[in-house]
Amino acid sequence: MKRVVIIGGGFVGSLVAKKLENRFKVTLIDNKDCFEFTPGVPRTLVQPEHKKSIQVKHKNYLKKATIINDETISIGECFVNTKTKKLFFDYLVIASGSSYSSLLSNVVVSTKADVLSSVHDDLKKSKKILIIGGGFVGVEVAGEICERFPNKRLTLVHAQNRLLERCTGKAQEYAKNQLTKKGVEIIFNELITRNSGNIFHTNKGRKIKADIAFSCAGIIPNSGFIRDESLKVGRGFIRVNDYLQMIGKNNVFVGGDVSSVKEEKLAQVAQKHAKIIARNIIFSESNKKLVKYIPRSRPLLISLGKYKGILTYNNFTLTGIIPAFMKILVEWKSMIKYKLWSKL
Repeated sequence: MKRVVIIGGGFVGSLVAKKLENRFKVTLIDNKDCFEFTPGVPRTLVQPEHKKSIQVKHKNYLKKATIINDETISIGECFVNTKTKKLFFDYLVIASGSSYSSLLSNVVVSTKADVLSSVHDDLKKSKKILIIGGGFVGVEVAGEICERFPNKRLTLVHAQNRLLERCTGKAQEYAKNQLTKKGVEIIFNELITRNSGNIFHTNKGRKIKADIAFSCAGIIPNSGFIRDESLKVGRGFIRVNDYLQMIGKNNVFVGGDVSSVKEEKLAQVAQKHAKIIARNIIFSESNKKLVKYIPRSRPLLISLGKYKGILTYNNFTLTGIIPAFMKILVEWKSMIKYKLWSKL
């Protein structure tokens, strides 16, 4: 059987592995041992037990694939090097995702459930909380905290002049109004440049004291294991063609946050990438014409706590309790699939 190596076990990697494990010798490399529904991660900060609802062990839903918990450090023409192994492939799928980076000390920078849930007790003890970044994740983290802990002093610093700058004006105003109504202080057009202990300094000379700080800005693709910079663009996105193949590499496919496709980096987008990649690997083996991936705008759900949310799609915006329950439904629908696979 031909060998397929997959780097990353998120929405792309897990789904490709599941679709191909009966046709190929599949190896999944991931630095965690489970699939995680990342849009549900912010809630684990205030509700640690929610972690059980959004994680499924890779070994449970993958019946034939080999799972390696390790970190990829480099790739060659036909092999992948991890910290402990050298794995040869006929096809490679890069679905390594993205992460937040920060030059600051004493900040929580990960959006993994294990990390956020582990600082729940620290959050409970904290009186002053700082959130750096007012994009999707920053707004959701702020919404979760101020709903569960309304008496805490929460400050959100955003480098732009509005929250959720890629959304509609209605969505931006709703997010701002909901957070400020719950006592969140929002500081626009400023950057956190450094900190000394629990004192954070902005580029405009402001000093903010925080018992705990969360970095939700500065997201970068996880592509450091690719040494050839000509294969990357922007902040490190891997260049792909219309078929989600790495430029110049017909047997290497790239999907999810790490790909150079110009579109919003969403879970539903990653799932579409996974379907195209799996199909094109199968078609490559049977010499069939590959399927093009066509980017398009997709609905976006943002939660502001358990009972408030935002749905945006092109110029349409819906706010309130309905989008909040829609997000709960999307999470349930996504996770039930993995849990059913685990029982088969």
